[in-house]
Amino acid sequence: MFTINFNNKIEEALSEKLGLTILISDVKTVSGGSINSAYCLITNQGKYFIKN
Repeated sequence: MFTINFNNKIEEALSEKLGLTILISDVKTVSGGSINSAYCLITNQGKYFIKN
């Protein structure tokens, strides 16, 4: 869904902010937003919600 480069940047940002090693295994589209795209990131440390 995202490019490998974009995934890497998200992993790096979350890892730095949370002090954990975050690896994204899947990205799912979340519906309901009218302006922004929303996604659920499935990672080795749990699920995270992001808006684009």
